[in-house]
Amino acid sequence: MKSIYKIFLILALVIVASGFTYSQQLVYTPINPSLGGSSFNGQWMLSYAQAQDRLQDTRD
Repeated sequence: MKSIYKIFLILALVIVASGFTYSQQLVYTPINPSLGGSSFNGQWMLSYAQAQDRLQDTRD
């Protein structure tokens, strides 16, 4: 009988504690303009990619 009481007590605590939790809706916002993101990000993405480019251009 005590095990049923313990299970009931734990279940009651879980139900009460779940009322105090909060959540937030996550919304995906694309960054890449070609995938539906803001067109104002295009120049920033290009300059960021050029800054990371480590390859040397070989021009003859």
